[in-house]
Amino acid sequence: VLWNRYRHPVVRDPRRIRDACQVPFVEEVGDDPHQLSRIQAFVLAAPRSPRLLLLVSPRKADTLDEFTTEFVEQLHSADVACERLRGPQLDDLSTGAHANSLAIVEAPGVLDDPPRLDAIANRPVTAVIVVRRGRTLLEDVVELRSYLELIDVSDVRGVVVYRPSRRNRGTASKP
Repeated sequence: VLWNRYRHPVVRDPRRIRDACQVPFVEEVGDDPHQLSRIQAFVLAAPRSPRLLLLVSPRKADTLDEFTTEFVEQLHSADVACERLRGPQLDDLSTGAHANSLAIVEAPGVLDDPPRLDAIANRPVTAVIVVRRGRTLLEDVVELRSYLELIDVSDVRGVVVYRPSRRNRGTASKP
């Protein structure tokens, strides 16, 4: 087990991601809502602010749904017009439909089962990679970054290392 941990390290330290991937920011998000606000400000207040934001995770076990829910709820509480889109909803994504609002496209488990991202092809899209602290392999983050470059998503703003809040951990496994 120890050999496997050194050979295939999981994400525990944002500095390891900074060394492995060339992205503008790597931030860790936990229970503090100000951490999420800082990430939103960095992604949305930058020049060329996105109208189409792709939140993507390497594996389905990375709890992207939980992170996206918190992200969208905080945007709504700040009166930012946004719409959350998932798999089948991408087919309805038309060119001018999101000119005045932010469309957040959720793509979980891209390395497990690549989603059809044809609807965002040839469009200006900004991506943020979301990984789970202590679970996501560092090599998966690097592979996902390469995959995004391969499908012409060149504006990868950064990586979010997500630690689910302690209050949600007990309720997430209950039916």
